[in-house]
Amino acid sequence: MVTTEHFSRLVHQIYDAAVESNNWTVALEDLASAVGATGCALLISGGAHSEITMKSVGADPASMTAYNDYYGALDPSPSAFDRMPTGLVLPSERLHDRDRLMRSEFWNDWADPNDYGDGVYAALSRSEAGTSWLCVAAKLGQEPFGTEERVSLVRALVPHMQHALRIGARLADADHRYRDLVAALDAVSDGIAIVGRDGRILHLNPAAESMVAARDGLCVVSGLLRASVAHADHALGRAVQRALAGHGPDTATGDCVSIPRSFGQRPYVVRVVPTSAEAHGMAAPSALIVIVDPEHEPVPDSAALRRLYGLTKTEAEVALRVLDGTGVAPIAEQLSISVSTVRTHLKHVFHKTGTHRQAELVRLLLRELAATRRK
Repeated sequence: MVTTEHFSRLVHQIYDAAVESNNWTVALEDLASAVGATGCALLISGGAHSEITMKSVGADPASMTAYNDYYGALDPSPSAFDRMPTGLVLPSERLHDRDRLMRSEFWNDWADPNDYGDGVYAALSRSEAGTSWLCVAAKLGQEPFGTEERVSLVRALVPHMQHALRIGARLADADHRYRDLVAALDAVSDGIAIVGRDGRILHLNPAAESMVAARDGLCVVSGLLRASVAHADHALGRAVQRALAGHGPDTATGDCVSIPRSFGQRPYVVRVVPTSAEAHGMAAPSALIVIVDPEHEPVPDSAALRRLYGLTKTEAEVALRVLDGTGVAPIAEQLSISVSTVRTHLKHVFHKTGTHRQAELVRLLLRELAATRRK
């Protein structure tokens, strides 16, 4: 029915579909053509009815809509697949009671009018989402469609389809995890860069983009994060390579590099740490570069302090001024209240935060500051 070359092309198309799901259309069309089928579909069945949630070819889109909206619930195939071991390939006459099927609403109003009266079927996989199965459909003729030759071809392709579906699921999961990671890093106020196995940048969060755009100590050259000063650039490059290799002075915390800046500003503090490719959905080793700008010192959010510790608006303002090192008298002047009122507010802050002295309060607020830097 098919040559060795044609079979190889079918297998190649199936694995192409693992990487890009839209390529299933090409693979299914070629399979349908090879066996002389009316249509070919990959489906997921689960719950109360079957629904075409993957790809189908050779079918009128209106008939697929009707199947998903109504006739899928009447299709006897999904319940039959639930009883079949995965990998089994059966012709229609072994899957259904033909006489009973031909008396059903599903047959008379959907399957037969759409030339899906016969076929070859295979259960591909099972998961929490349901059973994935292959339907190679044909018009009912005088001779059964499910010849040994057709069944053998489908049986030879099934392991490749199963493997392609597993690969596709893992790639989709990795893509979702990578997107989640990127979304989280984009919310961080420090600069974050993700670099791939060759050291080239895969992603910069908005803070890192701003730092690079300023070209004050850091820049991007040929996809690599570079420092403007030679000795710092060499140290940064070594730190990235050690992180990608998974070894260094401290693999867990990574290398720390100081990046000089111009205009009298304090250097960037850059830490390069290895990341777990598997944990973050990466296909290869990668590293995370965290860029801290000492000139950018965020303060704890007043509203956050009020929510966390039940402070009033004035109590939160007093606490933030204590963190700045402001004395009681200047706080009173700034807030236009008396010194005794400031002391009263400060006592309330101590009580609500579980602290007893200004030094303890400052340490607590600095921990909140660290949390603010990570947001």
